[in-house]
Amino acid sequence: MRCFFLIFASFLAQLSTSAQVRVELSIQNEGLQGTDYVFDIYLRTLPGTSGDLYLGNADFILAFNDQNFANPDFTKVGSVPPGFCTFSPTDPSGLNALFTQYAYFNGAALSVDNGELRINLPGPSVSDQSGFDANVARIDGLALTHCLGRFKISGFSNSGGTVGLVWKPETEGELGTKVFTLANTSPFTSSKVLISDLVLVNPAGAPLPLELDNFSVRKAGNTDAHLIWSTVGEENSSHFQVERTFNFKTWQIVTTLPAVGYSSRLQEYTYLDKNVPAVPGFAPTVYYRLKMVDLDNTFEYSPIRSVSFASGKEIIVFPNPARQEVTIRIRSDREEAASARLFDAQGKQVLEQNLAIFPGVTETRVDCRHLPEGSYWIQVKGKAINFSDGLILMND
Repeated sequence: MRCFFLIFASFLAQLSTSAQVRVELSIQNEGLQGTDYVFDIYLRTLPGTSGDLYLGNADFILAFNDQNFANPDFTKVGSVPPGFCTFSPTDPSGLNALFTQYAYFNGAALSVDNGELRINLPGPSVSDQSGFDANVARIDGLALTHCLGRFKISGFSNSGGTVGLVWKPETEGELGTKVFTLANTSPFTSSKVLISDLVLVNPAGAPLPLELDNFSVRKAGNTDAHLIWSTVGEENSSHFQVERTFNFKTWQIVTTLPAVGYSSRLQEYTYLDKNVPAVPGFAPTVYYRLKMVDLDNTFEYSPIRSVSFASGKEIIVFPNPARQEVTIRIRSDREEAASARLFDAQGKQVLEQNLAIFPGVTETRVDCRHLPEGSYWIQVKGKAINFSDGLILMND
């Protein structure tokens, strides 16, 4: 009898660590680049989930209009692994995060078959707890955080056609998208995420609901943030959701503003976020983004912008997007030394420049002509300065 209870207790413990999760798979940053169609795959858990997803093996299956491609070729994007993968294990210390990204991205097997794109993940093999914590990707509920990687279909040949990329769900007798989660304690049992708990978010089949022309945030007085943005084209657009964060862990919804809906002209929007330092959890640097929502509830996020409420300081990086150079303008009440660092989409530092800051306004130009176009992260750091913001570089 004692043996039975021990076995039953062990079963219950294992069941609790492999509890079912609700998972969302989404296509982001998709678009044509010449004859190449590029897209990212993101994962996250959804509200109501009893825990995080510890990603085991998986099949990601997407259908597309292969008739609009000439000999389509399906490949990964990124000069070397881990490409655009941003996965992280429970213990990301040392090189664990990099090795985890390498294993998942490099291990993904790609194929094209009869109008379907197939990505097979073999999943990690672990034998002990330390190996599990160091090598298994841990997926939580943060949006636009856990990217499997960037992928490319080459050979688009019909300028009047569409790519038509959509997720293919699993059905009885049909190969489709499926994901397995691992229990986070030994023996690390694998269990399949139920079809009813797997949410597949398709990209919009038409152009984006709107084309964002500009988005900036400036300090207004000592306590307010002034957000200004504009669009150069809107079709079926519904509304903008203004969101902010102080720590990149929790995004707060500040307000929702209606969009014009249909327009081929420049449309300007503005919002004043009042008394920001009084918000619970306030930190001197505040980050904002726009959630741009269509009438059918498809959405896209804007680039992230920041504003500093640090006493006596104001930092602005412009223009953004930039082409050959950017200017860092710092308003300060003291003299100090600082440095500007630029990081690429994989987190690799690609540029560093020393800054000499003086009382008043100091402007420093940073030459970016040697860097390829893409998304970057700029960080300005000194004894009393800690500023960072997203930056987009474009070729002439």
